[in-house]
This record gives sequence, C-alpha cells and structure tokens, in this order.
Amino acid sequence: VKRVSSLALFIIGILLLYNGLVQPGGLMPLGVSRMAQVCASNTSPLVEVHENLPWWRDFSLAQQRARAEQKPVFVDFYATWCANCQAFQYLTVSDAQLNAALHEAVLVKICDRDTVFRTLQQDSHYPELRGVGGQPFLPLFAIYSSEGVLTWKGQDYQAIQTMVAQLNYARRVARP
Repeated sequence: VKRVSSLALFIIGILLLYNGLVQPGGLMPLGVSRMAQVCASNTSPLVEVHENLPWWRDFSLAQQRARAEQKPVFVDFYATWCANCQAFQYLTVSDAQLNAALHEAVLVKICDRDTVFRTLQQDSHYPELRGVGGQPFLPLFAIYSSEGVLTWKGQDYQAIQTMVAQLNYARRVARP
C-alpha cells in the first residue's frame, strides 16, 4: 500500500509539474496569469481591470485623477513571483468589504519590473522596496490622500479591516 500510494503521488506530481510547464498559468488562481503578462510587458495598458476593479498602471496619472475626484489613492506594489501578492489580488474581489472600499479609491498597481518601482526604491518612504540584496519585501500597500500625502503603508495582505479604515481616514483627510 505504501509503494502504490507513493508511486501514485509521484505520478500526480510529475503530471502537475508537466502541466505547469507546458501551460504556464494553468495552475495559477484567476487573474494571476494576466498580472504576469501585464508585468512582463513593456507596453502596459493605461488601466487594467481585474473583475470589477480598474487598476491604473501610471502612478502620476492616477494621482491627478484622485486629486480631480477627491478620492484617496491605493497603491499595490507587487511581483509575479510573490504568492501573497497573488493572494491579495484574489481578496480584492472575493472580500465584499475590501472590494467596496477599493471602489471608493483610485487604484494603482506597480509591478517590480516597472520603471516607477525602481524610482520609488530610492525614495526614503519605501525601504521595503529596496529589501535585502535587491530582493524587495512584497507585497507593499500604500494609501495617499487625494492631495498626494502618504497617510498609511503596510505589508499584511490580510489586514482588510486596517486597509478599509485607512482608506476611510484618507478620504476624510481630503475633505476641508
């Protein structure tokens, strides 16, 4: 019984590995392969939509829009190799409270391969992006008021209550 079950697990493992190599993205959660494609692309779309959330790919344009609409900016720094980044992507659409709060903000995705990511690695506000040995500590989330003031940043992708509260705070800060 031990030999048969070991052999069965070995065969299943080989099949999963083969499937993952032949069909990249075949084993990834919904939307993750799209994230990888956009991140790897040299010509990212201006806005990418994940389910019902539009994510800006240009940080400065997103900040302009936030100022015009008096909305906070929610920034998601991510990498395609980051499992927690992928898990957060799923939470943005599966958690109703987080999804509703994100609808009230201007959303930005910054991939570790983006030029603005490398620029922000030099910013003293983001030592997490420098990480250790060039390996950034991801995911990283930042919330700005509509006026461009950094009001919060964090790395716990499961801290939904905190993110919602900080988005509400950033929204109140923007109002006179």
